[in-house]
Amino acid sequence: MAKKNNVEIVFRVDSGPSVGMGHIYRCLSLAIALQEKYTVAFFLNEESHTEMAMLKKHNFNITAVPRTEELAFLDQLNGDEVVIMDGYIFTGAFQLLVKQKGCKLVFIDDMASFKQVADIVINHAANASQMPYSHMPYTRMLLGPGYALLRPYFMQKHVAVQPVFPPKTVMVTMGGLDETNLTCKFVKWCSGFSSIKKIHVVCGPLYAFDHTLETIQGKAEITVHKNIDEQQMGAMMLGSDCIICTASVTLIEAIALGRLCLAGYSVANQHNNYTSLMEKKVMVGLGNLHTLEQSDFSERLGGITASEWEDFRKNMNGFVDGNSISRIVTEIEKLTMNNN
Repeated sequence: MAKKNNVEIVFRVDSGPSVGMGHIYRCLSLAIALQEKYTVAFFLNEESHTEMAMLKKHNFNITAVPRTEELAFLDQLNGDEVVIMDGYIFTGAFQLLVKQKGCKLVFIDDMASFKQVADIVINHAANASQMPYSHMPYTRMLLGPGYALLRPYFMQKHVAVQPVFPPKTVMVTMGGLDETNLTCKFVKWCSGFSSIKKIHVVCGPLYAFDHTLETIQGKAEITVHKNIDEQQMGAMMLGSDCIICTASVTLIEAIALGRLCLAGYSVANQHNNYTSLMEKKVMVGLGNLHTLEQSDFSERLGGITASEWEDFRKNMNGFVDGNSISRIVTEIEKLTMNNN
């Protein structure tokens, strides 16, 4: 397809084994939509096999620039690009350098930890509008689930099984790396439920604790899935009675599919998302996953009723409406018009 605009869209994304796939996931649908009209390039900190395969599937230009060489990234900008940044390493000072280069800047941010000089700030957390953002007068704030950044599969309508209570099939996913092995903790706890017959364990290619899962004794059939694509992930969610996960983008994807979720936070940057989704009553809260006791987990998992699920289902209805990417693209198009 011929490009309709000569402005290049440049994604600068924090990536690599120590970071996980969350930032890439948040950018993927947006990049695919923008590619219909613009040339799109990705600048990653590290080119892992998983990330490269995902991005090459869509024919994006990919360049690796280490975290320690941000000036090298700036040198590759002409000044007429729209730069979209996603990562906790990108400071306000770095934002300013990108702006001083002459570029338009879009920043994906869920921390509100410094004054924004970006032209557009995106935060799809449910409570984003209540966060203490400081920004320039020209900054457009795109806040809340109406601007959800989810992978393409999760923006579509699908038919899901009706969950049963108590659950028979559960999915456990604690992020791509899971350095503290929360995965094993929750699989072990789930295997102790007499009602649970199947446990799908989803982890990233760098999950290093496979051997601990092999030692778990129980009646449930445990299947480990590593490095699966979004279609496989979504289908597994749709076929599970409940999903046990962290309050990351995975949780929002599951809610977008209308699935019953038990979720908590494992790192500080998940806390805002967790709190906001608890306020919306779209999930069962587990709190801090590191300090959660087995008795509390068992009470929450075993105590869910069909009527409570119906309340969750109603609250989830329309939470993500499928039009968020087109809304963001419209705002970015306004920036490119100003560049021409």
